[in-house]
Amino acid sequence: MPSTIAFLPQKLKVLHIPLSVYPQLLHPILTLLLVRHSSTSDGDAPFVNISFTPYECSVICPTELAEEYFADPPYGAKVSQDDYVAIQVDGDDLTSSYISDTGTGDPGRRILGLTTPLALAGVSIFFVTTYYSDYVLVPHALQPLVMEVLTRNSFVFETHSGAYIPDPTSPNNVMSGSSSTTREETSDGTLQKNTMARLEEAGVVPQVMAETEMVHVGASTDTLAENPRLAIAVTQTLLRKPPPSLFSITLSPTSAPSLLLPVDILDDFPGDGELYGMADNEEDGRLVPILWDLSSLEPDTPQTGQSSAVSPSSSSAGGAGIVAGVAGRLVEGGCGVLTYLSTARAGVVLVGKVLDLEKATKAVGLANGTNDD
Repeated sequence: MPSTIAFLPQKLKVLHIPLSVYPQLLHPILTLLLVRHSSTSDGDAPFVNISFTPYECSVICPTELAEEYFADPPYGAKVSQDDYVAIQVDGDDLTSSYISDTGTGDPGRRILGLTTPLALAGVSIFFVTTYYSDYVLVPHALQPLVMEVLTRNSFVFETHSGAYIPDPTSPNNVMSGSSSTTREETSDGTLQKNTMARLEEAGVVPQVMAETEMVHVGASTDTLAENPRLAIAVTQTLLRKPPPSLFSITLSPTSAPSLLLPVDILDDFPGDGELYGMADNEEDGRLVPILWDLSSLEPDTPQTGQSSAVSPSSSSAGGAGIVAGVAGRLVEGGCGVLTYLSTARAGVVLVGKVLDLEKATKAVGLANGTNDD
């Protein structure tokens, strides 16, 4: 299956919700997941991501729904002023669910291939890996620049399908690591070094959540409403006090719900017949998160087009070069199983517990072990 990259048509907002005020917004969040996504026709359903970290609840949803449900958020909660647009990535060479022992579809290099050319162009992004697809959020105002960058890096735009297809034979194809610009910037680790230096200067220390083991799963139905057991399990998770230290659910207009679940709540969810990927709940299939609290980062230069209260440049792992820089450092360190979750104020990389955790801790400068907070 060829890899395709297509823009979703909806303009999106990003919402940061401190955990202290999250209960006040629980009702609109549940409405987004259980009602609005399920009550629209195929192809028109809203893109929604709800994620938890130890510091926040992060919401990504269409602009019109953010204005409807979060127009007057409680103190501390912030809605992005700028709009974003999501790029959906599908195909055997790119999707997060395709991981092989031979390196084909290597997810770490997939993240690099998508994010490096955008980083070099100064485009700040959010990156969300799901069971079925990957999603790259870019500022809506920079969509023409993003299209230009992708085209320049041999992603061929098919006008009839609205999708980019990377040409693996092109000498400029970043997916194969042969772009001259990318090769110059990444062969000596310049992008990675600059990223890690920027994080260090801001006092951002990676936190390896060694006791928090995760799995990616995907629903067998198009909406939560079609699977009452799953809808109940998601509702119970959102009602937990305190909420999980890490959790994410993504609803898309083009694919079934996808979840990132802590292993310790898997028993609350339906089995493998209703959730694909539950069989990965074995020691060698589990993922361990490495988290960066990025709320202290300063905004990037004006070329990134970011000026909002919540923006990839100032408050998430989406600052120009941060996703590519962190992923590059981990790939250089030999990590293979690598997925990414950007939230409003944090970035999370998930690595394979058995094969990659030790490599990852060394790669990010935690050579003496992990620091589960």
